[in-house]
Amino acid sequence: MKLGFCGLGQMGSPMAERLVDAGHELKVWNRTRSKAAPLVEKGGIQVDLPAEAASDVDAVLTMLADPEALESVLFGEGGVAHSSAPTTLVEMSTMGPRAIKDAAARLPQGFDVIDAPVYGTVPEANNGTLKIYVGASPDDYARWAPLLSVLGDAKHLGPPGAGAAMKLVLNSTLKVIAAELGEAMALGDAYGLDETIMMDVLDETSIGRTLARVRPSIESGHYPTTFKLYLAEKDLRLVREAGEEVGLDMRLAEAGRSRLEQATKDGYGDLHYYAIVAHARNKPAEQ
Repeated sequence: MKLGFCGLGQMGSPMAERLVDAGHELKVWNRTRSKAAPLVEKGGIQVDLPAEAASDVDAVLTMLADPEALESVLFGEGGVAHSSAPTTLVEMSTMGPRAIKDAAARLPQGFDVIDAPVYGTVPEANNGTLKIYVGASPDDYARWAPLLSVLGDAKHLGPPGAGAAMKLVLNSTLKVIAAELGEAMALGDAYGLDETIMMDVLDETSIGRTLARVRPSIESGHYPTTFKLYLAEKDLRLVREAGEEVGLDMRLAEAGRSRLEQATKDGYGDLHYYAIVAHARNKPAEQ
């Protein structure tokens, strides 16, 4: 299959590499050109503009940081909207349903838009074990599910926009839990509780599965950058905005977002988002 791929960041690069390894002919674009070098060595074709990545292909996939980046890649100078002919856009970033509907409405006639945001971090992207939440018609899902299976486990959530909405539901839960864990452990610190005892007790509760995954980082102060904290703040901003659009008061999401925003300002933004625990406890953290 002939494909284009825009966005070769921490997640995009391993995802694109899996597509090349699976035998697809892949044109790749990234704002920082040097990031494409490993893919070119494997047979990927580097292009200068998103429009070129989207031209003469069966589909173009995007994996970008935020709605502003998506706007630029789709509708900026040399963007996907200016490709030589319409194609299918498979949007795999966390953007929210409004961005998906906006893209579908503004792209030239003939474009199909599928939202397929992913859950997982760099190890899952490398291993092809991402969870992929797809918003598409039944026919479009049937057509693109085999391609998505190269990247992970795809689940059809409903019509276009449903995948993007599900990702916000997931993010609202996970990121708020991270912020609240930081606050809770800070409270325990203030009352002189031993860190190990606190985590042993929490491990016996419903948060235990999550705690087991991040406990080594909390204990060591090392937070490997598999999903950056500043991007988690963006995710909760999208949750807040999506709630406002439908008249919901997302006060917990906003409280978590505010915590993450402050941690970013204080220098934790490029660490894994669970470094919010160290920030809340006034502890140092590093990669």
